[in-house]
Amino acid sequence: MWTLLILWEPLRLDIFTIALAFLVIFFFTFVVKTRLKSLKYLTSSTYFINYRILSSILLLFAWVLFFQENITLADYIWVWIGFVVFYLLLEKKDQKESIDDVKTGFLYLTYSAILIALVHICVKYGVQSDIHVLSFTFFEWIAGIVYILIFKNWESVQKIIRLYEWKKLCFLIWAGAMYSVAAIVNSYAYYGGNVAIVYKIISYSLFIPIILSIIFYKEKVTPKKMIAFLLTILSIALFL
Repeated sequence: MWTLLILWEPLRLDIFTIALAFLVIFFFTFVVKTRLKSLKYLTSSTYFINYRILSSILLLFAWVLFFQENITLADYIWVWIGFVVFYLLLEKKDQKESIDDVKTGFLYLTYSAILIALVHICVKYGVQSDIHVLSFTFFEWIAGIVYILIFKNWESVQKIIRLYEWKKLCFLIWAGAMYSVAAIVNSYAYYGGNVAIVYKIISYSLFIPIILSIIFYKEKVTPKKMIAFLLTILSIALFL
């Protein structure tokens, strides 16, 4: 909302933009929900790397099926490297958790990957249909408010309303601003790039939570995980 006011862009009202914004946020809401469930059973590095790889594979094939793009030999190699990384990072969060817990974590991870792929396909479709990006971002926030009310997440609403600590308030404002900027520049990126390439570049961001988890949560860096990291970098290089 603030972005529109700051940039002094007139809000455009049309059914397609509003419907697409509500659809995107509907998918993204469940991306977050399934992510939180998955992280109960998987380490952050296992989740985020495989989440990016699986969703990238889905978007690669979606690009071929829906947007008639050819797959090169390098793309095929990249896909198989992704499966190798997936295998290398298949590990339990700790020794107390059963293989069933790990399977549950990967099941929710798969849901997350499918949903985020649908998010990016919808955004790409909207950009190709020449939607007004800032208006689209505006209605995404309206959709978020509506879904909070629909899902009756009153506890979260009350926590925000009763937020008196400046540090927490500043964090929420900063996080919201960063999400707005990310949503806007991601949408504009689709004007000049295909959905698979743009998303693959975004995949570089997975290293940030992994590194921070190693620093702050003392997650172990095993030899298999290091190999997986290197293979991930190789896969990104092949895809670009």
